Amino acid sequence: MRSLFFLMLILILTVSCKKETVEKPEDLIAPAKMEDILYELAVLNSAKGFSTTKFKQKSPLHETYIYEKYDVDSTRFANSSIYYATEPETYIAIYKNVEARLEETKKQFEATEKINDSLRKNKRDSLMLKRKSADKSKLVKS
Repeated sequence: MRSLFFLMLILILTVSCKKETVEKPEDLIAPAKMEDILYELAVLNSAKGFSTTKFKQKSPLHETYIYEKYDVDSTRFANSSIYYATEPETYIAIYKNVEARLEETKKQFEATEKINDSLRKNKRDSLMLKRKSADKSKLVKS
């Protein structure tokens, strides 16, 4: 019984370790181009999630726009994604680059927002000063 168990275990491990390969598509998207597409799709999906109704009303951007921009179609993109999924080192590298780009973009937006907040605060402060000086001038005239 014990030897049958080990035999079955070895058989299962042997079968499960068999690597199913996906053939490399003839029109495989280059890793750098794939990174660009994935980055833009991530930004697009983020924008959709932020404000769906405003996004749909004002934005001409959709996945099809990105595919057209990079001269690929959804089938080619899907086939390339499937192939890269069988090449984990390459796919991980692509996604790490996308993640790094997204982090950099986030830092840039945060810096811009900080500057805008400062400008808004300065504008509010200057308006308050104008109001105070206007109030003082009314008191002086009275």
